[in-house]
Amino acid sequence: CRLVGVPCDGAGLQPAALEAVLAGWDEASEGARRPRVLYTIPTGSNPTGASLDAERKRDLYAVARRYGLIILEDDPYYWLQFGAARTPSLLSMDVDGRVLRFDSTSKLLASGARVGWATGPAALIERLEL
Repeated sequence: CRLVGVPCDGAGLQPAALEAVLAGWDEASEGARRPRVLYTIPTGSNPTGASLDAERKRDLYAVARRYGLIILEDDPYYWLQFGAARTPSLLSMDVDGRVLRFDSTSKLLASGARVGWATGPAALIERLEL
C-alpha cells in the first residue's frame, strides 16, 4: 500500500488537486499503479476541523467516477454538524457502488463506546474482514 497526499485548504480536500494527482500520474516514474482508493474524513477532518460542503462532495465524487476510485468515507463527526441541515454524505450521492461509509458512536455518545459500523454496497461490504 502506498499513500499519496492530496492538498487540502480551509474547506477540506480539494477535488481539483485530486484530479491533478490522478491525471498526472505516471506509473513508470511513480513506480506504482495510479491510486484506486480514496480515504477521507469529510466532516471535521483532523487536525484542521475542515468539512467538505455539498458542492465539494459532488465534485469529489465526480473525480472518483472519472478515475474509478473507491471512496472510504470515514465520518464519525457527521452527526455533530450544527445548522439547519446536515451536508449530505458521499454515500447518499453514490449511484454506482463506489462508496464505503464508516460511522462510530465514539464521538456522539461516549468516547469509551468504541462501536462502529460500515454502510455501503453489498459488493464492498462482503469484502470486509473484521
